[in-house]
Amino acid sequence: MLFRSAADSHVGTVTLASGVNTLTSTQYTNALASKITNTGLTVTAVADQTTALSLGADSHIATVTLTGTPSFTQTYAQFTAAGNATALAKISNLGAADFTVTGVTSAADAVSLAANTNIDHITLSGVNNLTSTQYTNALASKITNTGLTVTAVADQADRKST
Repeated sequence: MLFRSAADSHVGTVTLASGVNTLTSTQYTNALASKITNTGLTVTAVADQTTALSLGADSHIATVTLTGTPSFTQTYAQFTAAGNATALAKISNLGAADFTVTGVTSAADAVSLAANTNIDHITLSGVNNLTSTQYTNALASKITNTGLTVTAVADQADRKST
């Protein structure tokens, strides 16, 4: 009945019954989204980045739950864009996604991204030199580029203990 009501052009609004606050991504169709009055909803079984971000931007939805291991790829500009952080924050299991941020143009931004446990891969753009302080284990495990130069590497044998 709910889904027929959502598709019915004679129905202007749909209010879910008390206690109904979880729908699958298949159930939460565009027709329903445009008519629903409830807020605080959870949408489950979301299998892709586009759907997850669209649902995350919806004011009716509080939580999005991914299924499987979808691939997420965003440029650094997209990742830092207004509204994107809000949509991503609604994804309760974002760490399940294989998340890549591309087009990172500064070493400082790469270091900051490396600290984000939801990001799996970082692709630098126009950055070929990193200091040993910037090239941390966290960044080294996520960076996809090759041919980088790491500078200011100190040899422990050269240091004198005091």
